[in-house]
Amino acid sequence: MIEYQELLMNAIDSIDLDRVSTIVDLVCSTIGSGDHIYVIGNGGNASTASHFACDLQKGASETKKVRAMSLCDNMALMTAWSNDFNFRVALSEQVSTMITEGDLLFAFSASGKSQNITEAVALATDNLATTIGISGFGGGQLSEEVHHP
Repeated sequence: MIEYQELLMNAIDSIDLDRVSTIVDLVCSTIGSGDHIYVIGNGGNASTASHFACDLQKGASETKKVRAMSLCDNMALMTAWSNDFNFRVALSEQVSTMITEGDLLFAFSASGKSQNITEAVALATDNLATTIGISGFGGGQLSEEVHHP
């Protein structure tokens, strides 16, 4: 138990609070401007993306509606892109359709190496959206591709 507590405290102590503050400011700015916040992830991180989008839309602001959506939630669309092309484009095709300048994209990836995530981030950047990556294990390619790792 003590070993786990030490690992947890070390993880908490390693959080860059300036980086977190910047991300909070970006979220607040996006909400204030009425732009959209999109969230993506794979596997368990798809569930995290859904939960995060839900929390943003339901409870992030008492005064302004938050335009937040997980692009992982439309199973028919995810499987249509995957079946007709391949899984790698299931998120990037949605990004190319939905995201516009001023929007914010959160990308969750445990490894930071998932091609479907990094390709979606690249398209979001091309569409002048701001990108935030949340990953582990050193961040992988995702940490190099987002505006705010």
